[in-house]
Amino acid sequence: MKKSIMVLFTIFLSLSAVTTKAHQPNISSFILIEKDPELWMLQLNASITAFEYEVKNEYGKDSYNSTEEFNQLLLKHLKEQITIKINDKNVPLKNGRVQLGHSTTIVFDLAKANDGITEEIFVKNNSFQNIYNSQTIFSIIKEEFDRTRSVLNKKNDFQISVSLIDHQFIMEESPKNDIWFILFSLAVLIVIGIYSYSATATEN
Repeated sequence: MKKSIMVLFTIFLSLSAVTTKAHQPNISSFILIEKDPELWMLQLNASITAFEYEVKNEYGKDSYNSTEEFNQLLLKHLKEQITIKINDKNVPLKNGRVQLGHSTTIVFDLAKANDGITEEIFVKNNSFQNIYNSQTIFSIIKEEFDRTRSVLNKKNDFQISVSLIDHQFIMEESPKNDIWFILFSLAVLIVIGIYSYSATATEN
């Protein structure tokens, strides 16, 4: 039951990113999910506009001629700009998958860092540092742990350290105003998206 709730929460964040695509390319989500004990995956959601901007900024406007070339450059860029450490050991990103759309989802598997228990996670995400007022909702989903989230932005240098203690995530606190403003924006955009879809469906 709890795993189902966590999956639904992940879907909610993904849908939130979908509704922000056209309006707020500076907002993205970065979700670490424990699939099985000590086996993690990363899901990154943002507008296609944000990803295109970063790829062109990094590699040039004429750096790709096909969707496949764009995907490869995008995955390369993300691997170079994302740092994840578990128990102070670098964890490589592997098996990158791209799901293109107005809102785009990227999924990576994380190489297993160690055979022990995860006690600390460090994340640095420079993927969108070139986008003005970039705000990334960061969250971790792990069974039997309380859900938590924070914001990665210029104020914290797009990085955060999280300790796992007594089934709780202890992380550097982001200003509450940042979190609530972003969540409020996402909620408003979801309503707008639903209304627009309903209106279009009615016309058709």
